[in-house]
Amino acid sequence: MRLISSLRQRREDWKQETRIAVLANEVKRRMASGQIVLARLSQNELRDEIARRSPEQIARMERKRGLR
Repeated sequence: MRLISSLRQRREDWKQETRIAVLANEVKRRMASGQIVLARLSQNELRDEIARRSPEQIARMERKRGLR
């Protein structure tokens, strides 16, 4: 059961990281095209998605960067 739970968490983390990347690109695109208000709305969504990262995902990211 632990393995299945871990795999599910990794899949959810991957989907969330994909959403984060999409939102980051959206912010850049909107800023570049002068859509400042929409860019800020996307930036708020991006901030919220980043804040929802799982503790496991944060630990993996820190390990990858040599912080753990």
